[in-house]
Amino acid sequence: MMKSNYKISEILDLPFNELVFLCGAGISVSAPSMLPSVNNFIFTTLQECKADEEAVRKVNDRISHMNVRFEGLIDEIRKYSDATLKIGDIFASKSYNKVHSFLSYAIKQGANVITTNFDNCIENSDLEWFTANTVNKRIIYKGDDLELTIDNITGTLLKVHGSHPLLNKDKQELVITLTSLAKTNDGFFFLPHWRQTLLDILKGKVLIVMGYSCSDDFDIVPLLEVAKVRKIIWLNYDVSDPIPKQSNEIQNQNVLRLKKFHDLDYFNGLLIPLLSIWGERLGFSLKEGESKNNYTIHQYITENYPTIYDKQILINHILYTYSIYEKIKFYDENALTMRQAIKALYRLQAYTEVVDLCNERITQSNEEDFEIMYYLSSALYFTREFDKSIDLAKKCVDGLEKSNDYIFYLNALANYASILSGTISQSDLKDENIINKAIDIYKFLQKRSKGLNIELEATAYWGLGYVEELQGNFLESKIDYSKAMQIFSKIGDEFNVQRIQANLDAIAKKIV
Repeated sequence: MMKSNYKISEILDLPFNELVFLCGAGISVSAPSMLPSVNNFIFTTLQECKADEEAVRKVNDRISHMNVRFEGLIDEIRKYSDATLKIGDIFASKSYNKVHSFLSYAIKQGANVITTNFDNCIENSDLEWFTANTVNKRIIYKGDDLELTIDNITGTLLKVHGSHPLLNKDKQELVITLTSLAKTNDGFFFLPHWRQTLLDILKGKVLIVMGYSCSDDFDIVPLLEVAKVRKIIWLNYDVSDPIPKQSNEIQNQNVLRLKKFHDLDYFNGLLIPLLSIWGERLGFSLKEGESKNNYTIHQYITENYPTIYDKQILINHILYTYSIYEKIKFYDENALTMRQAIKALYRLQAYTEVVDLCNERITQSNEEDFEIMYYLSSALYFTREFDKSIDLAKKCVDGLEKSNDYIFYLNALANYASILSGTISQSDLKDENIINKAIDIYKFLQKRSKGLNIELEATAYWGLGYVEELQGNFLESKIDYSKAMQIFSKIGDEFNVQRIQANLDAIAKKIV
């Protein structure tokens, strides 16, 4: 591929109908939109909840060295303490900044803008135009596929991770959890009309990337790898240069990966000075909205986590997401913090303590608690109480089979299969019936999990790899383990990555 180096000024001469802009959260941080970054949300939350200094220090260290998906944290929050995802309101603004103003202008001049943001800042810069009855000027992901591939799109805003409602009647579907990411996984593979529409938009165009971290390993990055763009101009935010300057020093591994597939020039610098020059050349002055009060992190915590127990729950969510299990605290009088402690102790391999806490919770509860049952059955396996472990895991599966929580049912099935196959590994006799039962469960999970739950898909590959290893099929086992590890790496699950790496190291010694 013949590559050319752009001067940053050259993009100012490109017709807008030859451009596609890809924008991420970075464009909405500047005033007056003032939306928090992920890091800002994490540390402000820890401060508001009065987390201890050592916990904050450990989180800061993990953020510097781990690729943790924010969606994993949101999954924890949604499951245990914010079912309606009120947290999403923190990432909404009624205003807009000069970058949004420029993008709105570019759309009206024929450019397409793809954004992973679900705020309405771009629309706020010209609300009347965006709410007018215009066809295909704003295409929103709403949790399912487009009815058909949309051809010949120009001058359109495409919000590929959903959107806050622009009007009250709008449906809201935010790609903000790992569960929702499963639908857009593999470059929108399970949403073929969305996938083809985006590929058609990018074909032959110059892609200008702004305020985007390139961390979407599930959908955007795989899509960009195969897109037939003419060129990529990557504008990385850097305060050291007022006007972006080209650089060959790229730290982002996903951008380096894309550079292998495309003619990609990388620039460091500030956005607004460049966009101001661009606008002036076209006779357009960048505007910004009035400062308006956003829904703040402080408000969210005050309204949803008012007590000391509630605040500890939120701290624990963050600590669990960043694998800081030893700092998770619980209160005997608060069932949810005890539940969080059980999960943390399990990952710390303190199985006797898990058994004790689970039995305490079962004694306190008047009805069956399938999540506690799930962890108790797993911990009993590691304390070598195999019969109790199997019986309890099966009871959990049977109890969840007709429940409304299908994903939890599938996870309980995975746990049951894991205990079955693990128990066989403790014996010299390999019971083919039990092995085949475990295989059938894992293959069922593998089929059901695709496009539904990413973690479950990884667990199914992991389980199949383990059964293959038990049967001496080490090459097949390595393939399945590697697939599981790739998924867990994408979502930043360091705990399971390390466990699978141990499996891979063990079979490496057996493959000669």
